[in-house]
Amino acid sequence: GPAGRLYAVDIDPGLLDYIAQKAKKERVANIQTVKGEFNDPKLPVPDIDLAFFNEVLHLIENRQAYLKALSAYIKPKGRIALIDHTRADPHNSHRNNPEMFLDKEEVNRWMAAAGFYPVQEFNLFGNAKWFIIYARPWQKRAER
Repeated sequence: GPAGRLYAVDIDPGLLDYIAQKAKKERVANIQTVKGEFNDPKLPVPDIDLAFFNEVLHLIENRQAYLKALSAYIKPKGRIALIDHTRADPHNSHRNNPEMFLDKEEVNRWMAAAGFYPVQEFNLFGNAKWFIIYARPWQKRAER
């Protein structure tokens, strides 16, 4: 909402400039761009409520290290939400690059190593994409 803050993280300064210009044009004042690094989002604060990845995790080279670094920025009751495509997605531009597909079980292991566990899972667009929300273990027990 208008009182919140959104951090748009990327390693590409050109994309960050585009986001900043688009936000300015649309008069959205609560978006702050952040130049991250390959293994660390470099967020300016350690109290993030939600980290959201929409078809991005498969583009990160060292995914497990990045998620581990990200976990240090998330509030104790914060969450991480991931959407990524599956092999079943007929419109996926990476269908000829099998290394670009993420196995949900492998992602769950990376997230567990970072201290997060799945609390909600959805299949989107006829199983073309998966959407998982992760939280720390005490939240998982509290939601049962």
